[in-house]
Amino acid sequence: MRVEDYCQMELVGRVLFVKLHKVWTRNIVDKVLAEVQQTVVNIQDEPWAACVDIRQWIMPTPDALSGFQLIYDWCIEHNQTHEVTVCRLQAQANIIGDVSQYDPEFHYYTQDPEEAVLWLNQQGFQCALPAEFK
Repeated sequence: MRVEDYCQMELVGRVLFVKLHKVWTRNIVDKVLAEVQQTVVNIQDEPWAACVDIRQWIMPTPDALSGFQLIYDWCIEHNQTHEVTVCRLQAQANIIGDVSQYDPEFHYYTQDPEEAVLWLNQQGFQCALPAEFK
């Protein structure tokens, strides 16, 4: 089981772009957490943001939900201050909202990746949308 089959990540400035695919099990969640930790190691001492695209994500298994919460908790503890979630279904947004601890002022939902980048730029996180995230 390769993480790349379930998730793509790219760091652009102080923004971590993450694109989720398929159904996530607890094993995938644990591997993704390790990859997030490694990817943001050089920016975690200052505020950073994430752009999480869940349009192709099918949801987590029940055992994965607690692990999913661990990813959000770790990110908050390591200076992630803003997140934009790109989703196609309200049910997807509800799952993210249930496990994240973000104040609505710092968490934005949209169906448009370009709008996600615009919101991040307005929050002070200058970035451009990577090609594979369009």
